[in-house]
Amino acid sequence: MFKQLDIFDQAAGESLAIAGMELAIETANSEHPKWSERCWQLFYQWLNKKPRYYEFMIEDFRKYLYDYDLIERPRSDRAFGFISIKAVKMNLVTFSRMEKVKNKKAHATPASVWRKV
Repeated sequence: MFKQLDIFDQAAGESLAIAGMELAIETANSEHPKWSERCWQLFYQWLNKKPRYYEFMIEDFRKYLYDYDLIERPRSDRAFGFISIKAVKMNLVTFSRMEKVKNKKAHATPASVWRKV
């Protein structure tokens, strides 16, 4: 019998979000060699120029990259999702709060605001 996916299954939602991000990264890397490595290096340099306790959203960093044409645009902006995960693991940033995004294509969806440690 067909099992219906519970739309309120948080664990499944988180798993699907990670899978979507990983697919976006894989696609970006296949279309633009070492895209994620270059993106991380650019983020690390960008963050190091910011003062301690500086708050930002990943879309702020993404806009910086696009404004200065520093990296190729991936097919999906989900490819940038690894940045905050890696930065938290490396104790470079901490979660501050949720805020609506500025990107009009995202329809004011809430996203994380990060604080430089």
